[in-house]
Amino acid sequence: MCEGMRRPMKNTVPVLSATPAERLHQRAAEGPPEARRPKFLYFDLGQVLVRFDHGRLVRQLAAAAGAPEALVRQILFDEGMQEQLELGRMTTRQFYAEFRRRTGTGAPEAELRRAATEFFWPNHEILPLLVQLRQRRYPMGILSNTCELHWEYCRRRFAYVAELFDRAVLSFRVGAMKPDRKIFAAAAEAAGCAPDELFFTDDIAANQLGAAAAGIDAVVYRGAGDLIGELRRRGLMVG
Repeated sequence: MCEGMRRPMKNTVPVLSATPAERLHQRAAEGPPEARRPKFLYFDLGQVLVRFDHGRLVRQLAAAAGAPEALVRQILFDEGMQEQLELGRMTTRQFYAEFRRRTGTGAPEAELRRAATEFFWPNHEILPLLVQLRQRRYPMGILSNTCELHWEYCRRRFAYVAELFDRAVLSFRVGAMKPDRKIFAAAAEAAGCAPDELFFTDDIAANQLGAAAAGIDAVVYRGAGDLIGELRRRGLMVG
């Protein structure tokens, strides 16, 4: 080969580096990268493991108390009684007493308990996946904003909630609610893992973002099929 052919040609067009926007477009076209395999899986309780309807809760309590639904909604949500329960700052008995006082009802505790709990039902679409994960011995836990009353009801009413999980990290026990970093630190400690060794799914985007900010691999729950894909991408043999 002659010397001239080894020299760069003077009229060679320089290669331009891609712009940030072009790099983002390229990564999107390539699809999400493979994620590391987690050592422990956490699931939210409400709207992931079980379904619920707050409208039904309000209607049932209003009927039991003989009170307007608007008042019940105000007591539970607008004034934060539900949040106080889920933070462990109010016991179930204190709830009954305060609810009776605010609504002027003399309804017995058993009737109020039924009204305040029987608004949950199983999320049937996720059950086959949970059974498969348990059969393959993947460690699993529940990470939930909930109160003692609702936790005890779900644990007793739905066998899979009580039987398939190794840990339960619950806001009323921790004294902090998602997306507070404190409850995610408690989840890591309970699992005996570093945060980046955990996987978590929640139906609320703010909770997913809070978990991610705490170093946890987290995704928003959009259905069992989507979740199976996320777990497969992390090397878990499911589906």
